[in-house]
Amino acid sequence: MRFEALGPLRVRLDAGQISLGAAREQRILAALLLDANHVVPLSRLVDVIWDEHPPTSSVKVVRNCVSTLRRQLARAGEIVTDSGGYLLRVPDDEIDLRVFVERARQGRRLAAAGDLTGAVVHLREALALWRGSAFTGVTGRLVEAAAAQLNDQRRSLQEERLSLELTLGGGAELVDEIADLVAAEPLRERAHGQLMLALYRAGRRTEALRTYHQVRRLLVGELGIEPGPELTELHRAILNADPRLAPVTAPAAISRPEPSQPEASTTTKPVPAQLPASPYAFTGRTAELDELSGLLDAGARTRTAMVAVLSGIAGVGKTALAVHFARLVADRFPDGHLHVDLRGFHPTGPPLDPGEAVRGFLDAFEVPAQQLPEGLAAQSALLRTLLAGRRVLLVLDNARDSEHVRPLLPGGPGCLTLVTSRSRLTGLVMTEGAHPITVDPLPLGDAHSMLIRRLGATRLTAEPAAVATIAARSAGLPLALAIVASRLVDHPRFSLRAIAEELDLAHGGLEGFTDAETDVRSVFSWSYRALSGPAARLFRLLGIHPGPELGVVAAASLAGVPPARVRPLLAELGTRTWSPSTRPAGTRCTTCSARTPWSGRTPRRTAPSGSR
Repeated sequence: MRFEALGPLRVRLDAGQISLGAAREQRILAALLLDANHVVPLSRLVDVIWDEHPPTSSVKVVRNCVSTLRRQLARAGEIVTDSGGYLLRVPDDEIDLRVFVERARQGRRLAAAGDLTGAVVHLREALALWRGSAFTGVTGRLVEAAAAQLNDQRRSLQEERLSLELTLGGGAELVDEIADLVAAEPLRERAHGQLMLALYRAGRRTEALRTYHQVRRLLVGELGIEPGPELTELHRAILNADPRLAPVTAPAAISRPEPSQPEASTTTKPVPAQLPASPYAFTGRTAELDELSGLLDAGARTRTAMVAVLSGIAGVGKTALAVHFARLVADRFPDGHLHVDLRGFHPTGPPLDPGEAVRGFLDAFEVPAQQLPEGLAAQSALLRTLLAGRRVLLVLDNARDSEHVRPLLPGGPGCLTLVTSRSRLTGLVMTEGAHPITVDPLPLGDAHSMLIRRLGATRLTAEPAAVATIAARSAGLPLALAIVASRLVDHPRFSLRAIAEELDLAHGGLEGFTDAETDVRSVFSWSYRALSGPAARLFRLLGIHPGPELGVVAAASLAGVPPARVRPLLAELGTRTWSPSTRPAGTRCTTCSARTPWSGRTPRRTAPSGSR
């Protein structure tokens, strides 16, 4: 390996090790290695060096550090300037953390195919690359967070390898290694269960039972919870000297597909890894992440299907949340990660046909075209067959409605499906047991944190009033905040006050939230175009009402229709996650081209009678 990050950061050539110089150069190299062969934005490198409060000369310092690294790494790799950032160009097989990920993937693929012995060999090779904790000696909040994730992956992979070795009949020879894991991570139930089984097979039944009581006291005392069902069942089996705990021979432990199963589709096939890159400067969403984690844990305990629907208005960050959480839990789904943009609300083209999405997933598992059955129903059934018994993570982004999603859903437990949509997809909640999560705009504190992540604390501290104005005018929408931040990054001499005044002059409109590639007004308009004609007309008329609340009777009066006819129209607007409080201020009426009087600043008035 030329680049070694799984321990103290090192760069080696045939002639010896390269000196990496100061801490700043090491932090930048760590960031470039984590995203090797991909562009790392200049603003992110500023954050890597200065956790907060970067100096006004931060950009110049970063460029000087990169220049120094270029000279140091001239014979090991090439640092390229590209798209306002830097890219480290180096083959993946010369970076130990990339080799670790690939060998781990190969081992999991062999385990899924039933070759447990081959899987253990690959997992051992992956773990042998480690020389200590990842990026040992490299400081900085962002690098340390990335190192913590890598260390977690290492521990999880070590537990997977030990589980395979126990399945193959291991016991006494594993006790010391597992005991070290338990000592390092005393709250990991899986490691305690492995230690209990290894002790039992080593003829140390009393110690195995004592281990259970120790972990139970720890869990109750520290977390206030009882051990999970797997640990409890293992304890009962040891008490009863269950013969199933005895080691089995390796050939019997290797499960092979039955002849009737599609063996060609479950062996020697690549593991899909389609997740997009982690969203840059992701901020907040603690409650939503906790809710998703709870859903995942509950599904694992009860062995039920896990489907989450993330709904919210345009630009609120649904996709970023889904991808961020998927990246956090990706190692819990060793059989593959699938992603598709369903284009439910696309600016130019129609939504992606569900059949095309299903065929794309079947292609990811390399199902030959000649084996594909005719029709969407049969192809969807084949996809469910492939996913049965596997642990696969699916991200179905930008769905239009429930029928857009149903053909892509797994049929049983083990898989996690994250669906994002501007609609609430009530049908999935009712018939598929999906868990709904509404993604609201960011609170002001998180909006401020997002600006800090992108611009640095020093620049924001100098103009607190302007920061408050920008955060308020952005209405907590990450897309709007990102557009404003990108303008300030591209123009470092612009003052925040100038941008805030520009947003104020727009009188609540969206003119300030545009750049060369993204227009928030256009993003909102995609939702508008998905409405039916009567609902779109009612939406335009709602802009006439000056207050933040509106009853059914008042809406019927505005539309000139009976209340019974206006209720389904209001339900359609609600399903699309529109509401007067989240509707984009200053929306232009598509009928008369006049701007609606809604500014988001009108005094609160009592709504007319009728349900809200």
